[in-house]
Amino acid sequence: MTMYHLLATAPFASPLNAAMMRSLGRSRAQLTRAGYALNGTPLRAKVTVSEKLFGHAATGFENFFANASTRAEITTARLDAPIQRLVIVATPQADLFPALWRGIASRCQIESFESHKNAIFGATRGWADLVEDLLNTIEPAEIIVIPGLPSVQEAAAELVPGAQIETDPTLDPVMPDTALSMIQRLYRQGKTLPPRQLMRLQSWHVRLPQGAPLARFTAPETAYLNARFADDMDRLSALSRVRIAGANRWQQVAAQ
Repeated sequence: MTMYHLLATAPFASPLNAAMMRSLGRSRAQLTRAGYALNGTPLRAKVTVSEKLFGHAATGFENFFANASTRAEITTARLDAPIQRLVIVATPQADLFPALWRGIASRCQIESFESHKNAIFGATRGWADLVEDLLNTIEPAEIIVIPGLPSVQEAAAELVPGAQIETDPTLDPVMPDTALSMIQRLYRQGKTLPPRQLMRLQSWHVRLPQGAPLARFTAPETAYLNARFADDMDRLSALSRVRIAGANRWQQVAAQ
């Protein structure tokens, strides 16, 4: 029976998705030899990548993807086979929330990051809750959680074990803060920019000096969120069918 190996990241939280798809695309022959395929009927599993499995960025920013079960059902219903191995890139909350805010800010008007902090620190939901939701909803044979931001090679080793992937290490650039500030001013004026103009704006602003980040936590706030992340990894490490990749990766995050 054909099964899927799926790599899932939070929207806007990781530039890994595009780099992974490029790497898989240029490694079709290697995938076939190892029993994998992006389409067709492989010997071992089909392979795909998604940043939509958890839900939209706004739901992640507001309540840590509380509707992940529903979104996962919608996403997996579009696949032509069940998910056998689900590889999740778990971005620490101290990095995830600023990335989600930045992604939303590039698409629509949003209040300042600082104004959202009370809600962020008042919430209790985290990665352990999200993974448990997915474990119970789509019931993969196994979930591998990769803490932090892995390289393409590290993620590929979990997604397609045994395959020699020709990796593309190029990560897509993020929207500079000076560009985000301009975009937000336009949104407040009721104006929008078409995709091509956004790309040109990004290309221009990436060369400009950048000030203090628009979305960031203080050192004590980061330490608190990293402790919450460590608690999530502790909970997940006790679950059956869940494995934390990298023996010391999440302890290193917690110590930052």
